[in-house]
Amino acid sequence: MVRSYFRTSSIVILSGAQRAERRILCGMRSFGLAWLGLRMALRSPVRLIRIAAIGTVLCAVGSYANAQVFLEEGKVQLDVAPGENIAGKLTLHNTSDQDVDMKVYWEDFVYKPPFDGSKEFSPKGTSDYSIADWVNVSTQSLIFGPYAKRTVSYSVNVPEDMDKGHYGVLFFEKEGMQVDGKTGLNVVTRVGCLFFIEPKNKVVKADIKNIQLSEQGLTSRFTNQGNVVLIPSGTFYVINEEGMALDRGEMDKIYLPPDQIADYALAFNRDLDPGVYTLVMTVTFEGGEVLVKEIDFQKSYPSAFNIIEIRD
Repeated sequence: MVRSYFRTSSIVILSGAQRAERRILCGMRSFGLAWLGLRMALRSPVRLIRIAAIGTVLCAVGSYANAQVFLEEGKVQLDVAPGENIAGKLTLHNTSDQDVDMKVYWEDFVYKPPFDGSKEFSPKGTSDYSIADWVNVSTQSLIFGPYAKRTVSYSVNVPEDMDKGHYGVLFFEKEGMQVDGKTGLNVVTRVGCLFFIEPKNKVVKADIKNIQLSEQGLTSRFTNQGNVVLIPSGTFYVINEEGMALDRGEMDKIYLPPDQIADYALAFNRDLDPGVYTLVMTVTFEGGEVLVKEIDFQKSYPSAFNIIEIRD
């Protein structure tokens, strides 16, 4: 189960883009960074700070540190047919002894370059992949009593002409809390559940081109030729002419919308003896589809790499 957490406080510790979304940012070190960031914000003309979290923890210290609401579902993945109607529920918990008021609303999101998981949020209906016209939620506001549990119902009415993936996020937001009376600075925190709504007959297709080898490793260009977001997992290994594996590892994950191109790179052990080798890349998609590239290359003394052949 993926859980999303929400806390409010007079001091908020922010997570970074994508990689830091996976970490719990509690501790004295993080506290010091958050306090420095907040002091800088108070000196600026900005009057509103909005913090968005997807499946992550926002840690806080201060008089409201005990006010925590967590969302059980961080992501909803639906494979649907044209004209289909689907209903579901999200569950939230108030684990504190304080009342919490929240507003509920939809927004669009897209993965943005360099496609490392960073998202761009926008008002509903503004993205080419928006779900705003055919999703509904049962309420636009929530009031949580101490230790209360609430469920929010949603419904999806899939249009007959759906032919690609559509994506959005349902946000639960705590109204702005003033942290500085002189500047009027408000901190707004929100937590959301990502919705991936894709056709059952989705097209999962990709290609890796412009493969090059150098002292820095392998570089290439990954193209999404399908009609849904691709989030592939890549592994590789290097073998010699005798078939012995000399190196292996994982490639960085990318989050690539349809018709987009991303840099796709890996670093392997370049401290190889002169000779002929094969690097095998295996890319696995969420539906189980696999893309394989075999690159025969020669290493010459002292550090020259030349590609001999590339096979699918």
